Amino acid sequence: MRRRPRRPDRARPDLDAPRGPALPAPPHRRRTRRGRGRLRPDRPRRRPVADGRSNGLPAVSSSPNFNPRSLGVIRQASRQDIARITRGHAEAARLAVDAGCDAVEIHLGHNYFASSFLSPKLNKRKDEYGGSLAHRARVARDAARAVREAVGDRIAILAKLNLDHGVPGGLRLDESLQVAQWLQADGSVDALELTAGSSSAPSSANPT
Repeated sequence: MRRRPRRPDRARPDLDAPRGPALPAPPHRRRTRRGRGRLRPDRPRRRPVADGRSNGLPAVSSSPNFNPRSLGVIRQASRQDIARITRGHAEAARLAVDAGCDAVEIHLGHNYFASSFLSPKLNKRKDEYGGSLAHRARVARDAARAVREAVGDRIAILAKLNLDHGVPGGLRLDESLQVAQWLQADGSVDALELTAGSSSAPSSANPT
């Protein structure tokens, strides 16, 4: 039996009317081992601070330390590295002022760069940046001073400071209080955000 042609008065407008531009397909999701969907397109995964793949610079620390994330050894920062990073703090603060920010915060905790110098567990240097607490605090104090010199009183300057690293041989409460007093005496910060612990497991406690 032949199929009869559709009558014009029964035409379906949703099929016969001109169509607009096609909508983009929803992003493809893939299943993870935990059974959760994760977006695949070009959204980079969150990475640790100072990831060399994002800023093109090698990771540095107070002393050579094994990094469980990269399964490699982080090299010891040279004096040139320390000077460059100190200048970077000042330049970042200037950019914050230009952007209209009300405050900046200097990260002196969680085993990141300055905190790795404060930690006697991580800092094994024999120069002016290692040994005594006064030497180990030099990087933190110089960074805070550089920020203050860069922005003056135009914005508030905060610093996040560890009270205790939470690992054997790490920064202790009495040392943290002394560092806080030095920062206050330097006039480099307006307030402190107190924290504790590190960004790594207690068995490794490596900066990133």
